[in-house]
Amino acid sequence: MHRTYTRPLIRLQAPMPARRAGQARQPKIIICKVALEPRAFPDLKGEFVGAYTTYVFPKNMSLHALTAVINSRLMRFLYRLLYDALAMSGGYLRFQPPQVRRLPIRTFDTSNPVDEARHADMVTKVNSMLEAKNQLTHAKTDKDKGYYISKCATLDRQIDRLVYDLYGLTETEIQTVERQR
Repeated sequence: MHRTYTRPLIRLQAPMPARRAGQARQPKIIICKVALEPRAFPDLKGEFVGAYTTYVFPKNMSLHALTAVINSRLMRFLYRLLYDALAMSGGYLRFQPPQVRRLPIRTFDTSNPVDEARHADMVTKVNSMLEAKNQLTHAKTDKDKGYYISKCATLDRQIDRLVYDLYGLTETEIQTVERQR
């Protein structure tokens, strides 16, 4: 299973505190609260809520781009560096607001044409990933499933490359990140 853009959620139905219900109805990023690596999903219409999740409401970045950064190999690598000592049994990590707030998120400089193009490319690739994941869930044949699994893996690599470029990583630094599990 690919690491990005899965929906471990249910549609909002059950009663909950008013503040949480209000948050659930907003566009947001939903992150699994306990996982082996960051798992973020953009809720573009504010239609999902999840138990054991953390909500992120980006202010300086699009939902698509921030989801890509959070789900990237680089953020997985950095999260392990920061919080591996806090890992629970089986290597599971907590993705709660105090930890998520400390992530070194680099935003796009929209006045910079290179950053603007990178952002547009990232949004396009995240949309393609969401569509491929949707098609994968509806694929009926093994051939179709294989196609969409391969497409998701390719998009994962392309998005990771965009994130490496966003952070200005060298090839040596990228190799260090890629060598981690």
